[in-house]
Amino acid sequence: MANNANSHALDLLLQDLCENTTIFGGKLNILGGDFRQVLPVLPHKSQRQAVEARIVTSYVWTALTRFKLKENQRAHEDLAFSSFLLSLGNGELQKSESNYVKLPDGMIQHLLMKEDPVLKIIKATFPKVEKGTITSDIFADREILTPMNDDVDLVITVLIYQFPR
Repeated sequence: MANNANSHALDLLLQDLCENTTIFGGKLNILGGDFRQVLPVLPHKSQRQAVEARIVTSYVWTALTRFKLKENQRAHEDLAFSSFLLSLGNGELQKSESNYVKLPDGMIQHLLMKEDPVLKIIKATFPKVEKGTITSDIFADREILTPMNDDVDLVITVLIYQFPR
């Protein structure tokens, strides 16, 4: 989740670039996330400071149009995952501000010391690539998300080398 200072900076930048004083310089911005579950990353700050830095505390928030998902497909099909999400969102999984949340075993991919984590993630996400049974819809149902462009480039490069030539 973005820190509200980031949304303020983006707003001012777009207003300056577009020479338009309306919010975000009049440009359409799409933000996504579950604001109950995802806090901004603020190293060496308390949970209270992270909560105060959420975009919902920003002047930008009041100008946004919010849409809600009607149905989470995975939560609909996976009752254990749905229960985990509700407990996480309601703050039931964390006993104190500095405690970690225990993830269900099905969400964790364990690595051995000499394993390449990128290859392991690709194999777990797209098993058909390794088997050579690639169809045009291979990327329709699954994806690998990463916050860093360098990581995106690395995953794409590894995937390209795995395609048959």
